[in-house]
Amino acid sequence: MNWLSGQLHGIGYGGLWRPERYSDDSNALESIKVKGKLNIIAAYEFVESRIEGLHAVGDSFTVVDLYLLVFYRWGIAIELEMEKDFPKYTALIANLVKRDSVVKTLEEVKLTPLFAPKV
Repeated sequence: MNWLSGQLHGIGYGGLWRPERYSDDSNALESIKVKGKLNIIAAYEFVESRIEGLHAVGDSFTVVDLYLLVFYRWGIAIELEMEKDFPKYTALIANLVKRDSVVKTLEEVKLTPLFAPKV
């Protein structure tokens, strides 16, 4: 959790979405955004390498699984090819979004489902 909040959220997405936190030099902001996105991709690669099943920590559902859902959605928002590039992460999230509590929460906050049923 700490690594996700510091590295992926703070450094990665902080650099991408709020580069002015890191420099007052407007000429530096674009390169900070680029570095932020590279940090995000590296973090997702690390997450992908650590997943061994359908949960982030061992074989039990934890709050880490839910936190990873936030970052998965953000990855889609920044146009990363999550399904293609991070198949184990995608499988974890696909399993997670089947939980009744997750379905109800996403409906409550009016977020669209991630995986449409295959027709």
